[in-house]
Amino acid sequence: MLTRLWRLVFTHAYAEGTVVRPAIRAVSTDGKELTLHIEQGHQKLSELTAALERTDPGEPGRAEMITELAAELRLDIREEEYVLLSRLRAGADDRRLRQLGAAWVVVRHTAPTRPHVAVSRRPPGNVIAALP
Repeated sequence: MLTRLWRLVFTHAYAEGTVVRPAIRAVSTDGKELTLHIEQGHQKLSELTAALERTDPGEPGRAEMITELAAELRLDIREEEYVLLSRLRAGADDRRLRQLGAAWVVVRHTAPTRPHVAVSRRPPGNVIAALP
């Protein structure tokens, strides 16, 4: 169950970091601050996931970790839907949005399926990591 969730969450996050966040930084006056906040949330998700994977089912604290992880995922989804994507929509025309959507799909299908706590989330490191 968790493996399926990771595959959804981390491919999505990787594509977002490689395609969407650079576009936000380009079109929004507060793009750097906004994307830094989002990246910190994704880092927290990666760290929680790594910690959860080191625990065994039934181990004390595991249920709390799952609860915290679910809360962080809900927060991330709300921030993406109501803040990140609305800023992108305000700053990019329809043609550019379609280009970004197509690029996001391609990157998502080639993205890592596991959390990578040490992988850079900021340029140029995220672009270099996306090359393979």
